[in-house]
Amino acid sequence: MSGRRANVRLSPELWGIISQEIATEKGSRIEESILTAIRASTQFYGKLLGVAALLAVQLGFYAVFAALAWMLRDHVPAISQLINGINWGAIGWPFVLSMLAFFAIGIISYTILAALCGSLVSNQEQAGMALQPVLYLGMIGYFAAINVSSGSGPILKVFSYIPFISPLVMPARFGVDQVGISAVLIAVIINVIFLAGFTWFSARAYRANVLVYSDSGLMNAFKKSLTLSKHTK
Repeated sequence: MSGRRANVRLSPELWGIISQEIATEKGSRIEESILTAIRASTQFYGKLLGVAALLAVQLGFYAVFAALAWMLRDHVPAISQLINGINWGAIGWPFVLSMLAFFAIGIISYTILAALCGSLVSNQEQAGMALQPVLYLGMIGYFAAINVSSGSGPILKVFSYIPFISPLVMPARFGVDQVGISAVLIAVIINVIFLAGFTWFSARAYRANVLVYSDSGLMNAFKKSLTLSKHTK
């Protein structure tokens, strides 16, 4: 065991922002005005880029604070003690890069899912319902990740390659040396391929149902969305 521990946190606040915004726009009927000026797919990708920009700003702040801490390490004993207490040699660049890769994949995947679910509800009051599938998947991945240190059973092995769950579980397993870099690369490839297809599907579904108002629940709205997306060019 290398002693590395990992638990990727995927910022659920970002999911709430995009699903809440879409639900609010649908409830106020402002979507009808917006979509007279731009295409629904353009709006969909614009929302994703907005969330990505917000995330980039947050990461930029973290980078600035880390740089300041590094520059002050010889002047502030508490910072010096914290930095010296980390075994940097045991972490390694493969681990750091895999963490960043899964973090980015996880954020994008859950944000797109939140946007898709947000387009299935009819008003702001239903935004919480739209986030339920996103939160359930996140909870499954989170609890699976924190149980990695207890051992590597068949369920965790399968979870390591399942999109949405893999970005949480695979870094944890790699951190405690349950898997090697080849397994990490396979999981990254699976997630990237899935993400490309899921993004295309979500944009198509969003375009089909963003102006559809239904109070029949998420599953019925999703089934209707599938039917409409087949006839949407």
